[in-house]
Amino acid sequence: MLDSLTVTIALDEKICAHETHSTHGIEDCEEPPNPETFCQKLDEKIQISRLTPNVFKILSLFLNADAIGTLKNWEHLAAQFGLSHHEIRNLRRTEDPTEAILSRFSNLSINRLLEFLCEMERLDLLLSLHPYLEGLTAGFNALKSSEEDWGDSGMYQEAGPSTHRRIPAHPLVSTSSIYEPPTRSKISLPNTKFVIVTHYEISKEAKKLFKFFMKNLRHHSTKSNDQSQPCTVLDLNECIDESNIRQIENFFTPARHILLFATQDYSENVASSNHAISTDAALLTARHFHSLMNDEYFQSGYTNRRFRVVIPSDKEKSCLPLGWATNTLVYKFPENFSELCTKLFDDEKNVDKKS
Repeated sequence: MLDSLTVTIALDEKICAHETHSTHGIEDCEEPPNPETFCQKLDEKIQISRLTPNVFKILSLFLNADAIGTLKNWEHLAAQFGLSHHEIRNLRRTEDPTEAILSRFSNLSINRLLEFLCEMERLDLLLSLHPYLEGLTAGFNALKSSEEDWGDSGMYQEAGPSTHRRIPAHPLVSTSSIYEPPTRSKISLPNTKFVIVTHYEISKEAKKLFKFFMKNLRHHSTKSNDQSQPCTVLDLNECIDESNIRQIENFFTPARHILLFATQDYSENVASSNHAISTDAALLTARHFHSLMNDEYFQSGYTNRRFRVVIPSDKEKSCLPLGWATNTLVYKFPENFSELCTKLFDDEKNVDKKS
């Protein structure tokens, strides 16, 4: 006679964090991030047509690729916009189907595009777009606060898929919550080569340290350079045009070097992905300038060609901008000030002589 055997079967249950310890040999794994967490909400009046050419390139780069597994591409985006199967088939013959889709719906709010990317679970693309959208929002808010009268007519009157006709408006009266009357940039674009320093400080200690840094940097620039080939040192705050934050791009493009004085205030208020809305001209300019730096950094294949990061001596690399490589060379001030000046000024003289 055979003995009976009782077998108890336990169904799998989700292991709680407090139940996972070394005796199990299993470490607790966090759930993958939710794309909705990274889906930014912009002003509804900002249309797709206001995206920069670099943003269109990024969208095409990510979405024109073939759909692999659960990775959704431009065809899914076209379906989200409501295109028919016949229209999607025709788009397959185009060189850049993503650009064709965005051009067709360029008069729609950017929020629609972001919502579709979120539904497609393209977290990689949402993260890549984040710094560019920050700069776009900063410039838009600055323009809205300083120049436009937001009446029932809105900021823009639609005049076709990708054309805007501006509506004349009276300047807003200055209050404590908005800009002072617009003032133009304090300095003009130098005729000689120059370096520009971007920064943002709140605490008295940080402001004092930056002032000391700039004083020494400018002194060393005049000391190190030949009179025939001077190099000007600009403070970003001296280049602000409050009537149009985006004018700072005129200084960004030709700068020989760009210095980022990365304090904790900068990290939390400029480089952070969770900073608050502001109407401070210096802060908005720093944010837009930061987005331009991220733009160049990502477009160059994460290669740092002209950005020099300076951090106070008591800070660590945690002040580096989001997405920058942790092995990015940083100069601590004042310890590495001599090496920084050599890189900015003496190396430039040697390059110029060779050329």
